[in-house]
Amino acid sequence: HVVTAAWADVAAANLQYYQLTLGNKHTRTLNPFYTFDNVPAGTYTLKVAAVNAAGTAGVEAEATVTVSAGGEDT
Repeated sequence: HVVTAAWADVAAANLQYYQLTLGNKHTRTLNPFYTFDNVPAGTYTLKVAAVNAAGTAGVEAEATVTVSAGGEDT
């Protein structure tokens, strides 16, 4: 399954990247969107944090994502 996340870009001082966590998958991106591939069915917490040179830039978001066990595109 595929999970695509998108969020409003932030104007954090010296933003270096966004740190994303979905279950046990972790990644960094420069863009305000990301697609996780090969996500098994289940319920996950998705976390997005803006990161600058000092660490987390104080801008974080969290959402619950449910991936169904159905076939493709469900």
